[in-house]
Amino acid sequence: MKGGYRIFLLLFYAIGLVALSLLSVDKYTWISEIDSFMVYGSVIDNSKNSNIINYLLFLMLMLSQIILFIFDKSCKWRVIYFLLALLVIMVYALF
Repeated sequence: MKGGYRIFLLLFYAIGLVALSLLSVDKYTWISEIDSFMVYGSVIDNSKNSNIINYLLFLMLMLSQIILFIFDKSCKWRVIYFLLALLVIMVYALF
């Protein structure tokens, strides 16, 4: 695989992994830190939009690693792509 595509997809992967990590955090945890009367977990977010976005981002990151894995001939890079795919699975599962 040519270097330009590899660099683009790896950069996309890195930015996507950071976005997946940041979007998966509970956005209301700071309320209990500022206001002592607010109990952690008292604000319930019923919209599941963030779950859908996280899932779509997870699929795009996995797809980028699968594309790199299929079209790259180097065994060393294939192992790296496999490990990066495992990393995105772990990040998605943890959040």
